[in-house]
Amino acid sequence: MSKFLKRKIIKPVSFIFSFLGLQAMKAVFILLPWNASLKFGMFCTGLAAKLMSKRFKNNMRNIALALPEKSEKEVYHICMDSWRNMGRTAAEFIKCARMSKEKLLEITELRNSAFFDECVKNNRPFILHVGHFPNWEVFGIAISARGVEKAVVAQGLKNPFIDKEIERMRSLYNGRVLSTDNPFFSCVKWLKSGKPLCILSDQNAYKSEVYSKFFGRWCACSPLTPLLSIKLQIPVIPAKLYRENGKFIGEALEPVFPSKDYSQEAVENMIDVLNKFYEDWIKERPADWLWAHNRWKREKNAPQYRQESSHE
Repeated sequence: MSKFLKRKIIKPVSFIFSFLGLQAMKAVFILLPWNASLKFGMFCTGLAAKLMSKRFKNNMRNIALALPEKSEKEVYHICMDSWRNMGRTAAEFIKCARMSKEKLLEITELRNSAFFDECVKNNRPFILHVGHFPNWEVFGIAISARGVEKAVVAQGLKNPFIDKEIERMRSLYNGRVLSTDNPFFSCVKWLKSGKPLCILSDQNAYKSEVYSKFFGRWCACSPLTPLLSIKLQIPVIPAKLYRENGKFIGEALEPVFPSKDYSQEAVENMIDVLNKFYEDWIKERPADWLWAHNRWKREKNAPQYRQESSHE
């Protein structure tokens, strides 16, 4: 089969069928009551964990290395609960994207928001630093529902139909989505307008050559947050996300202020500080985190890793 045929016919058709499958799955979530929808989502990704056994075992290995105090049984349950949490997170996002603004605000809460609210009121830009914790998608649209004009930085999907639908959901209540393809200047422009930017930092940034230790192992980290913070001299607000008594909680922690002078060392130091927040949150609620992403996929590419290995 020619490359032209694959690119022009086979791939677009497969994208369409994938999109239709997603829409059918969305319809099921929408039709089911709230609790049944969450259970169905958890069942689907729990089943996927069993079918994708190789990936699941690799996730278990990463958990065991990150949390050596956990027994093999505990590691298994953390990993399985994390996979099930993926389905629950998707179901929650789909359901919340269709509910009224009033209901969405009723089931979400932003705590310790004094500094956040002051910045918004005075048009002072800042970066919200969040992770793959429940529910980052709901938190994003809930911030917009509060009347805050914010943007999120998100990696686009290969399937243009699915990508457009997810971007539509993330853009509810006048939210904006900025692509991760060369995002620096679009982020600078947004922040200079005095508006907040939400960045979900990834410890497996496939284009980054900045490496930092995360749970004692080297991983490629996106330098976007520290670059923007230091270059524009704006604070970063870490937002701890979790569920509590039927609500989605976003807890704003004390802001992290940048060093006055830009340097590679300053960038790496801020990455370490922000990664430490992730580590603390994961230790507190390990099953809440998205372990299905292999954060250490490029570990052996780190110059520091090669240097350490050469001395062993």
